[in-house]
Amino acid sequence: MYEGKNTKNMFLTRALEKILADKEVKKAHHSQLRKACEVALDEIKSETENQSPPHEDLRTSSSTLPPVKSKNTFIEADKYFLPFELACQSKCPRIVSTSLDCLQKLIAYGHLTGSAPDSTAPG
Repeated sequence: MYEGKNTKNMFLTRALEKILADKEVKKAHHSQLRKACEVALDEIKSETENQSPPHEDLRTSSSTLPPVKSKNTFIEADKYFLPFELACQSKCPRIVSTSLDCLQKLIAYGHLTGSAPDSTAPG
């Protein structure tokens, strides 16, 4: 379970750092994206610092079975979605590609959950 937390944080951190390192993000019209990425990175770092590895229970640990999914291995999409949404709206192919790649990995590995309604859908 602790590894799941590290995996999702790795995907998020790498993607956000890659977006921030892009030369396009340094331009003034991407200031909101830059700020959203910085805030998300700060939140991830503070979560990581406050978290310690759990003690493994020998009865629940198995080398042949995948780890049991728990709430700790999920990412609240509502919490970290803004930087990726802004990245997709940036119209810069490198930034959009990085954003979509990270979101795809989080969805594919089952780390992403959320309950916010779609703001673009009517009704």
